[in-house]
Amino acid sequence: MLKKVFCAAALAMTVSVGGKAADYGLPANIQDGNILHCFDWTCAQVEAELDNIAKAGFGSVQLSPMQGNCNAGAEWYYAYMPYDFVLKGSGVGSKAQLTSLCNAAHQRGIKVIVDVVANHVNKATGYHDTWWDSNGRVRWNGGINYSDRYSITHGQLGDYGDVNSEDSQVQARAKAYVEELKACGVDGIRWDAAKHIGLPSEGCNFWSTVTSVPGMWHYGEILDSPGGNADNVIKEYTKYMSVTDNGYCDGVRNAVKGGGAPSGYAGWAASAIADNKVVYWAESHDDYSNEWQATTHISQAVIDRTWAIVACRNGASSLYLSRPAATNKDAIKMGVKGSTHFTSAEIAAINKLRNTAVGHADYFSSGNGVVSVTRKDVGAAIIKGNGQAGSVSVANGGGYCPAGTYIDQVSGSTFTVTATTISGNVGSTGIAVLIKDGSAPDPGSTPGPDPDPSGTVTIQGDYNLAYSGSHTNVYYWGATNPVTWDAAPAMESATGSDGNTYKVYKLPEGMTHVIFKTGGSQTADLTYTSDYVMNDNGATSTKVVFGNTPVPAKPTVTISPNGGKVKGTAGITVTIANATSVTADFNGKALSLSNGANTVAVSSYLNDGQTGTLTVKATNADGVTSAEATFTRSDAVTPPVPAGNNLITDYYKVNPDGQFGSNRTVNMQFSSQTAAGALSHWTADDLIAQGVARDVAQAMNGNHERPVIDSYAIYAAYDKDNLYLGVQFVYTVWDIYGEGKQPGESKPYNMDGRLMFAFDLDPEASFDGYIDGKKGIWNDEGAPGAKFENGVDAVWIGSTKPGVGTPGFFVPTPDGHASYDAPYCKVSTVKYGYADGLASCISNVWGQKELNFDASVLEGNDGFVDLRSEIDDSAHTLYEFCFPLSLLGVTEDYIRNVGIGVQYIDKYGTSPVGGTPYDPSFFDNVTGSYSQDPSSSKEKEDEDIITYAPARIGKAAFSAVGDITVEPAGDDSAPVVYFNLQGMRVDNPANGIYIKRQGSKATKVYVR
Repeated sequence: MLKKVFCAAALAMTVSVGGKAADYGLPANIQDGNILHCFDWTCAQVEAELDNIAKAGFGSVQLSPMQGNCNAGAEWYYAYMPYDFVLKGSGVGSKAQLTSLCNAAHQRGIKVIVDVVANHVNKATGYHDTWWDSNGRVRWNGGINYSDRYSITHGQLGDYGDVNSEDSQVQARAKAYVEELKACGVDGIRWDAAKHIGLPSEGCNFWSTVTSVPGMWHYGEILDSPGGNADNVIKEYTKYMSVTDNGYCDGVRNAVKGGGAPSGYAGWAASAIADNKVVYWAESHDDYSNEWQATTHISQAVIDRTWAIVACRNGASSLYLSRPAATNKDAIKMGVKGSTHFTSAEIAAINKLRNTAVGHADYFSSGNGVVSVTRKDVGAAIIKGNGQAGSVSVANGGGYCPAGTYIDQVSGSTFTVTATTISGNVGSTGIAVLIKDGSAPDPGSTPGPDPDPSGTVTIQGDYNLAYSGSHTNVYYWGATNPVTWDAAPAMESATGSDGNTYKVYKLPEGMTHVIFKTGGSQTADLTYTSDYVMNDNGATSTKVVFGNTPVPAKPTVTISPNGGKVKGTAGITVTIANATSVTADFNGKALSLSNGANTVAVSSYLNDGQTGTLTVKATNADGVTSAEATFTRSDAVTPPVPAGNNLITDYYKVNPDGQFGSNRTVNMQFSSQTAAGALSHWTADDLIAQGVARDVAQAMNGNHERPVIDSYAIYAAYDKDNLYLGVQFVYTVWDIYGEGKQPGESKPYNMDGRLMFAFDLDPEASFDGYIDGKKGIWNDEGAPGAKFENGVDAVWIGSTKPGVGTPGFFVPTPDGHASYDAPYCKVSTVKYGYADGLASCISNVWGQKELNFDASVLEGNDGFVDLRSEIDDSAHTLYEFCFPLSLLGVTEDYIRNVGIGVQYIDKYGTSPVGGTPYDPSFFDNVTGSYSQDPSSSKEKEDEDIITYAPARIGKAAFSAVGDITVEPAGDDSAPVVYFNLQGMRVDNPANGIYIKRQGSKATKVYVR
């Protein structure tokens, strides 16, 4: 990097260790071990040294950035001017070489960390992806005022433009890169310039997004102060990652350089954050390689003694730089292997002490230019600041180093340890390491709090986890029965003997690690302990004892249905359990309810057209539970919707209850690509078509494909100027055999896809939707797509990324086709945007319980469950659209009195893969193989002849079939001709209702 405000730091992840891992005694996670920084090395060079790295005791290796723009032989700093958030060929290596390194490293128990630059991209044309050139993804706010936190996160580092980290698309792109690295076997990420990227409390969800990838360890380069209220800011960073502490490290190095020893045991960890959230170093790559040359001319021996002081702690990890051979900034080149001094005895000994003492408390002592770091029940490290060989007598801090006689792991000299003193001769390196014979990592302990714990809280109940933070759910894993990531259960609440409220849970036996989470926000990987109250940083100093009294059981109350329109003849079911008393009120009238299922007659409490709220309060000795729901009685008889060609089940609805949208204005506001307030714009009365989740080809064949375009519901309104449409998309299809749920990158707006509406504007008009009758709109020559035989006479197509490209509005040519010619392809004036989440009127997300089902089950009512709890609501996406009536060629009165039809087509590839309302053609080839990827569905490239009717807006459709003269007998030899209910001839009828004409005889038939 080019600015001193950049530096380095690291985080930890748990992985299984096999093969040779046990031979080297390396720790199970990154934070518990030390990191070798293979600065500018290639993957192949690192792979060739893995055995030596493992023998030296390093648990992890760190690679330079792999985001392009820095080939072998280029100056190192170009790696910090990346092309994109993507794994791109560079001097470090290719994707295949990275994967090979990860596989080889894991065989030895070594983890792999990759340096990621996410604060900026290269500004030069051709040296960054053009994706960064639009939609304000890079901002130019001028230089940074380091006394202003906002300027730190929004200003420019040097002459780089600042990446707009607040943008959800930028966040998704960065997360996708983390997932790409993980797929290669990478275990952790070092985030360059982390303090220049904002936090959720500052309106930026970058960190909560990129760290949501399960099983990845993260650490962020935070140099000096992060700005603002520094303690609070640094604490918030550690919710997502470990952080560097260059201030403390610089102080240690300066003391050793002067021949002395530091007096303090920590910097940030002494006041604001836990030890296991820190990554120390003796020098960073910037210190050595950049123009200020902070350590370039300091001897390796001084650096080693500095590193030894910070590298043998409990909790804190430490980075060891493999120094480049060159010393001038411009002479240090990518792909040139650095020093292998890391194999020296003193470095290996420090690592051995740290690896052996995982989970054992430490004690820092300093005096007379000598530092001792004792590790409880294991041993000690003694470092002489001046590096001179000679005798020492130092404190046995805390009495942690067991008394006895030891052989120095570095020099071979003898040391004597008593309960209070460590005495012996330090060798010429100035470093001595003592390890008790038979010592081993503590397999069941959590890094102990420092200072020693004080205070104990008792919590009654059958629990083994107590948590004092703000998150609501716990994800856990270990030796047996780990919970699945997106099924992380909610914790309960309990009051401790100190009067404070804690979140509590009973974890299964064998769990070793936890992550606390709420939706997409989460802590880093934490070592689980049942002995201490945990917070977002791990174990606190408060010891916890769990009682064995029964867990309090408050009453439960459910109301079904949970509000909405009801008829006077309907009953509302209120189910109550475990209550000793119940009070209830419905529309101002008291009612008597008891434990069990209670039926409340609507007619007893509401008049037709009246709205009222049902409130229930259930009480017992353990607490109070309340529930309420608001209902509107509606006895009006709605006009029947013509049967048409539509699938109507308990879950699929077309114009339900005679609803044709609302004659009202929707105040849509679009900014960039988003639609402000969209989730609250739509009500149940606006619903014109209800689909189901997982009625998309990927749900049945090709679960791994993403993004996912799965329309679930269409809402409509209109006024004198515009037609307003809302389309709810749901995300319920994921790679069940691979990467699991990927809600960020599965968003429709994270692909260069197509949005497609089909309209029925004129009951006397129709077209097939094929350009010149030969191919689907926007498809390559001859490529089929959506072909309409259902009365559709106009199609609108736009990008899934609002504002990208030029949407088109297509109307019929005289011969019933589509065309790119100007009279038949109008430039769209439609405004649209999206919002993350579900429309506020949606209570359930109904879909098939399992993926990879037979498409025929969609036509029945079996196998459907509410999938809403499967994933956070933010994974879903609502798009809303404002169509000028002038573009459609209709008026408000026309919609109100004649009506129009609309159908949304889910496009993926050249052909529909689903849509709302449902049509059987969407899945007629779903089990076939796509020619470009046999693991996915042929539906992406087949011809779908759509015959089921669009949903109606304003008024129901009327048949365009003329008078039919029915003769007593038909001519059985005459050809059979089919017409759909819109009056159009259908040559190859699919499943549905048709008018069959044979000679002069006409009948209404159902074709299967």
